Amino acid sequence: MKKILMSSLTVTLVAFMVFPSISGADSAVNEGQVVDSNEQFEVNGVEYEQKFMENESERIHKITDDEGTQTFITDKESGKITVESNYLSVDEIKKVEEKVNKLANDIKDDIELTTENDNVEIQSPTGDISWSSWQTSTITPEDKTDVSIVAAAIGSAIPSVGPIAGPLAGIFVNHNMRTGYFSYRMGTQLDTDSNYVNQYLETRIYSDSARNNLIGTETSGPNRVRAY
Repeated sequence: MKKILMSSLTVTLVAFMVFPSISGADSAVNEGQVVDSNEQFEVNGVEYEQKFMENESERIHKITDDEGTQTFITDKESGKITVESNYLSVDEIKKVEEKVNKLANDIKDDIELTTENDNVEIQSPTGDISWSSWQTSTITPEDKTDVSIVAAAIGSAIPSVGPIAGPLAGIFVNHNMRTGYFSYRMGTQLDTDSNYVNQYLETRIYSDSARNNLIGTETSGPNRVRAY
């Protein structure tokens, strides 16, 4: 992991720290640190619970509804997603794996870096959050009703969005969207402990490619990350 250099109250964050899916870096967290996030959301009257975890080698995305749990495991070296389930048959799991890997690869292929300046100036802990420039991605899943597949593909292809991938997929499905147009950015702020920074993620989903018609917004954070 590349070090972040601190000078007074200013820290320069390079792009791979902010959006690891673009640069190929392993994670937005430092070596040995684990991301562990829980979210609950509702889609068409069905309650879902999402648990998103990340370690040095894997991203693990568990999604539970009234039928049971599907677990999507992304190998960070190969990018391949394998699926486990306590209620799907072997043949059904194989079909889910095919769908989620295809969708995740499509999302990766479509990601655009829309920033002209990759540096983020971080203010004091009591000041405003400093935001990176926006990045964009588009998804058009074949099966638009399977929330678990959409959420897992988003979380695998765009790791920084993983903790809120379920609610984002819920917005997509609840609005019967054929294609979802995403924009996302990272906000950073110094912690009261100078060894750490606080990171925030804002994600917006639009119904049009020009990204004028906003359908929903999800924000997560602060997540406390060691700065070196």
